[in-house]
Amino acid sequence: MEVNMFQGQPALIADDQKRIDHSAAFVYKVRMNVKDCAVCRQAFISLHGITKGRVFNIQQNLLTSGKSPMDQRVKHDKDP
Repeated sequence: MEVNMFQGQPALIADDQKRIDHSAAFVYKVRMNVKDCAVCRQAFISLHGITKGRVFNIQQNLLTSGKSPMDQRVKHDKDP
């Protein structure tokens, strides 16, 4: 997944006078053999078997910290 950042003001919606932030655009890529191919978001979700919520979470982390989220599962010192 790749992020493209934009400068400028958020777009104004005429209906309820709210502003939508379009400061970033995401490009979804899938590697086929050696070449990276751009795909739509739905194809990316389907190919990786993840949910829209997971993609949203990754997008938010990329925007705030610039990195994908770390695994937050508990690590144990000893195996049972």
